[in-house]
Amino acid sequence: MQDEFILAQVRRSNKNFLLVNLLTFLAVVLIISLSTNYFYNLLLGPFEMDAASLNEITYLNQEKEYVTVKGSDAFHSGLQYLEGTIEEGTNRVINSKVAADYIYLVVKDKLLVIKADPEVINLSYTGTLKKMSAEIKEELFSIIAEDGVSAMEFNRIVLPFLLDTQVQSGRAGGYIALITLVLLALLTGWNLVRYGQRLADSFGHPIYKSLRVFGEPESVAKEIDEDMAASGVLLTKTIVISDKWLAGKKLLGLTLIPLHDVLWVYKHITQNKVNGIIPAGKTYCLAIHRRKGVVSFLNIKKKDADAVVEMVKSKGPHIICGYSNDLETLWNKSYSDFIAAIENRSAV
Repeated sequence: MQDEFILAQVRRSNKNFLLVNLLTFLAVVLIISLSTNYFYNLLLGPFEMDAASLNEITYLNQEKEYVTVKGSDAFHSGLQYLEGTIEEGTNRVINSKVAADYIYLVVKDKLLVIKADPEVINLSYTGTLKKMSAEIKEELFSIIAEDGVSAMEFNRIVLPFLLDTQVQSGRAGGYIALITLVLLALLTGWNLVRYGQRLADSFGHPIYKSLRVFGEPESVAKEIDEDMAASGVLLTKTIVISDKWLAGKKLLGLTLIPLHDVLWVYKHITQNKVNGIIPAGKTYCLAIHRRKGVVSFLNIKKKDADAVVEMVKSKGPHIICGYSNDLETLWNKSYSDFIAAIENRSAV
């Protein structure tokens, strides 16, 4: 096992800390760059749009899509959007209600279709411009065709997009998303500053600070380094054991457990379920019960679990290995009774 074990873990943690924060920052930048138009409209909209501006629109991937449009007149198109509950078994629609009306807003010599709340007719609407679906267009034309309007006239008079006023209710989610992205950017920026501080002062790293529970950090680190160099064994990619210490590498840190502190170790299995019903595989970890009632868990693969437990047992003959319902009950009920039980086991 290499010298300066603790320093190596500090460097590994720093590298991962940098990568995690760089990737997070890049993800934030990418999301914002792909959503520039959305956030532009969210923050600066609604924009006033007149008839000339509407007629100039050739496609809707433009900057200004959250707009306010004023007209000289407005009237029902005769089309409504219904929502209802479908009865199971019969597929019959029950409890239907009108969720939206499609209104024609007269803007100079054109008609702009407005999707609005039921029974609300105004001369000014605010919403998001959207491409009109072929289905909606067909429905609107079928209604107006009854008055003798031809398809050519319909396409000339009715603008090929609509203004959805009901989208405004979802703008709160946009503000939440933007605030979240900004906070993430600030957090990653601060973490990059912390990364620089950790590079400049390794002894200020959380791994070194965590050693204080065992004594003076530099002395403890030296003791661990010497022990790992003399007897350390890499059991898995993340678990290292020596004569005196058990170490579990984490993405951004390190769990260190003195073996003299360990009382009971066993393989812990968790059955994962989707929606609390459907089995979705099992996860494994090493459950380590320590003095003073502390329990630590180290993630582990199924194929490595038994071998790790055996190695822990070989390094610490005083350690009880393997799960027991009686010991679990005692641990949860009375720590003193648990200690007495394992002392009795050891004496046998």
